[in-house]
Amino acid sequence: MIRALPWLGLLALAGLAAWLLPDPLALSPHRLLPPSLDHPLGTDPLGRDVAARLLAAAPGSLGLALAGLGAGLALALATALPAAWLDGRPAGRALCGTAQALLSFPPLWLPLVVLALAGRGAGAQVLCVALVLWADLHWILRGEARRVLAEPFVEGARAIGFGPTAILAREVLPNLAGPLLWLGLVKLRAAVVLLATLAFLGLGAAPPAPSWGGMAAEARDWFLDAPWLLAAPAGAIAASLLLASTLAASLRGHLGLMPHPTRRSGS
Repeated sequence: MIRALPWLGLLALAGLAAWLLPDPLALSPHRLLPPSLDHPLGTDPLGRDVAARLLAAAPGSLGLALAGLGAGLALALATALPAAWLDGRPAGRALCGTAQALLSFPPLWLPLVVLALAGRGAGAQVLCVALVLWADLHWILRGEARRVLAEPFVEGARAIGFGPTAILAREVLPNLAGPLLWLGLVKLRAAVVLLATLAFLGLGAAPPAPSWGGMAAEARDWFLDAPWLLAAPAGAIAASLLLASTLAASLRGHLGLMPHPTRRSGS
C-alpha cells in the first residue's frame, strides 16, 4: 500500500486547495487566461477558474462513481451468491442468462434508456453505473463463490446441518471480502470513465454545475487557443484511473490475488 501514499497525499492537498480557490461558478472578465499564480489552471471562456471547477467537479465525478460502484457490487452479491448455490438449476441459469444477455449489448445503451426514463439526476447516474457494472461483477463473483463452495470447510458446514443462508453468509461471504475490495478498485476505473462519457455527451450534471466530462466537452472548441481547458479534466480523469490501478495492484499483491478476466460467456 505504500505505493498509494503519494496519491493519497495528493488528494489531501486537493481538498485543502478547494478551500483556497475562488467560487467555481463565479464569472469574471478575465477570460481564457493561461495558468498563473492567481489561476493555477487558467480560466475558461466565461472567466471561471478552471482549478476551482475541477475540484468542485470531483464529488460528482468520483462520488457518484463510488456510489454507483457500491450499488453495483451489492446487486452483484445479491445475485451471484444465489446463482453459485443454485448452479445448474433453473433459477441459477436465469440469473446468469440475464447477465450474459446484458453483456451482449453495447455498454452505453442501458444508460441511455435509464437517463431517458429517469432524467439525468444523481440517482439516475448512480443507477446507470450500477446496472452497467452488474453483469460483469455478477460473473466474477459467481465464479469466486463457486470456488469457495467447493472448499472442504463448506462441506463440513453442510455436514453439521448449516442451511444455504447460513453457509453463504457465514462461510462464503467473508471469504469474498478481499476479492470484493480488489474488484471494486478495478471497476472504479470503468465507473469514472462511464460518468465522464455521459457528461461529455451532455447527459451528466446540468450546467453550470461542473463535471470532468462536461469540462472536456466545453474545451473542444478552444483546444488550439487554450489547451489547458482540456488538459485539466483529462489529467484529473487519468490521475483517478491511475490511483485506482495503483491501489488495486497493491492490494492484489498483498492478498495474493490473481487477475480475473472479464466474463463474456456462461459456463
